[in-house]
Amino acid sequence: MVKLKSATLLETLVATALILVIFLVSGLIINNLAKNTIQNNHQSIENKLKYLGYFSKHKKMALPYKTTYKNWHIKANFDSVSKQINLEAWQINGSKSLNKTVYVLE
Repeated sequence: MVKLKSATLLETLVATALILVIFLVSGLIINNLAKNTIQNNHQSIENKLKYLGYFSKHKKMALPYKTTYKNWHIKANFDSVSKQINLEAWQINGSKSLNKTVYVLE
């Protein structure tokens, strides 16, 4: 049987603890990044606003227009003075809002 010095065993325990702490911190960072990416992803509502802007610009949709899409309220209005279509979207819980303007050239 080989005898190890107590310093060698202590160094191994400290190194193991450091590795566990590093993996724990990196796991928390990755979890936070994934959570923020999912919460701040507005791609579907932005695509819906582009879709509505296209159809309203080409007169395939009557204005003013109101609808609900997923957990967003959407409103579209035509401003005859500035010749633009204003698209507004806001979350039902009221935490976020998006605005898009489509200019109509006639």
